[in-house]
Amino acid sequence: MISHQEDDLDETSVQLILDQTFKSFLLRSVFQQSSHELQTMKYTKILAFSLTRIYGPKYLMKKIPQDLITDRIFIKECLGQFGLFIREMPVEFKDDFEFGLAAVKSEGDSYRFLSEKLKKNRIVALKALESGGGELVKEIFEMNEEFCRDEQMIYEAVKIKPVNLTFAHEDLRRNFDFALKCVKLNGNCIRFVDVSLKTNEELVTRAVLKEPSILEITPLVKEVNFVLNCIKKKVYPKFLKYLKAHNNNELIVTELVKKNGLELEYAHDSIKSFNETIVMIAVNQDGRALEFVKPPLLDSELINLTAIRNHPLALEFTLEKFKSDYDIVKSAVDQNLDALKFASLQVQQQLTTNLPQQVDNEQDIWIPRVGIDFWMRKHQSIGSSKEVIYGKIRNLTKFHSLRYEELEKARCDEDIMLEAIKNDDDFAISLIESDYSTNEAFIRKAIRINKKCLKYAKNFLYMRDFILDTCSIYSIKDFDNVKE
Repeated sequence: MISHQEDDLDETSVQLILDQTFKSFLLRSVFQQSSHELQTMKYTKILAFSLTRIYGPKYLMKKIPQDLITDRIFIKECLGQFGLFIREMPVEFKDDFEFGLAAVKSEGDSYRFLSEKLKKNRIVALKALESGGGELVKEIFEMNEEFCRDEQMIYEAVKIKPVNLTFAHEDLRRNFDFALKCVKLNGNCIRFVDVSLKTNEELVTRAVLKEPSILEITPLVKEVNFVLNCIKKKVYPKFLKYLKAHNNNELIVTELVKKNGLELEYAHDSIKSFNETIVMIAVNQDGRALEFVKPPLLDSELINLTAIRNHPLALEFTLEKFKSDYDIVKSAVDQNLDALKFASLQVQQQLTTNLPQQVDNEQDIWIPRVGIDFWMRKHQSIGSSKEVIYGKIRNLTKFHSLRYEELEKARCDEDIMLEAIKNDDDFAISLIESDYSTNEAFIRKAIRINKKCLKYAKNFLYMRDFILDTCSIYSIKDFDNVKE
């Protein structure tokens, strides 16, 4: 025990204490043991990451050494990489809780290959649902009726598809709090709750806010106040498409276009043609609503100018006379140069003589790429030097796009190969097996650039120190359930 006579220790005192502490043989042994265990776990993960990709589910258990087959940690790591591997594993593995859990955590569909006993295990079944075992929902709930009363399991099933709420026991589908929880997740759940809840205004409103199409099926839609309440609670409503019975209701349409001018699209033609107030509100909220305005209101200069002021590209939807109006077009082009393409040819010609050189800066972005492509085409006619091929690869050209003579040169050049591997070129990576599988120095460089190369390092995988040193730049988490 170290006693302190003063509240604060200077840096020298702290360093002395640390030095004395870590000279302890016991502590040093503990830290060494911990470090060794961590390295062992990392090597196991690397082996699982690599061997599952080398052999696949069909041959994994036939090709790996016997000591790995009996290594529970290794088997769990393999299942953590690809849960469906359990399909090809021994029967006793399919009845093992830890193996089964590891498999369904990785891939929910691996549930179908477990023993009947494990399939009835709530934890395993729940994890299968959480992992997205969408095709298994029916099988899971038919396997054990108690699952149908399990709120957490039903909720996980609903996450996959709202229709899975039908697997819930009727008591659960009548439960307002649970129904509300499901509706907050997906508005379509209101379709599958008990009939007694389908007219609950709070519940249906929540559903409509999540899924506007519910307006087509709820009887509450007949009530104007209900519709107005839904509009009030939605920041950017998209309801009118599902409110055909109300598309001529001026109050409802007005409230909608105040928040989303594009709702004008689904308004009755009489509103789009003759209701200047509503149309003005719509184009003022979003100029693009001009697309849905009909004559005679489309002939209104005020409506057109309002739309263009709020969205210059609305010029596309104006009548030809406005597209030929120099001042109107200029007001649009001043806001957005792209509006020029919607002007009449005459006005385009008038304006282009006075346009500022705004395009040049954007075109500069493409000049380097155009230059590279031209440089490559120029050199292809006189042969493909290393510099030309290397330039292509650095420009993200894939190996399979190279010409035959270029590919033959590229695969024999370590620098080009490593550059392609760095760019995650799967074809280049696959060439390691045939061209570099025994080249230790190259394998080391390749793995350090891209861990996918471990798949083609079969000759070195069981060299523990080599693999750990080569993969020292990766953390142990880099090999956790990473799928290409």
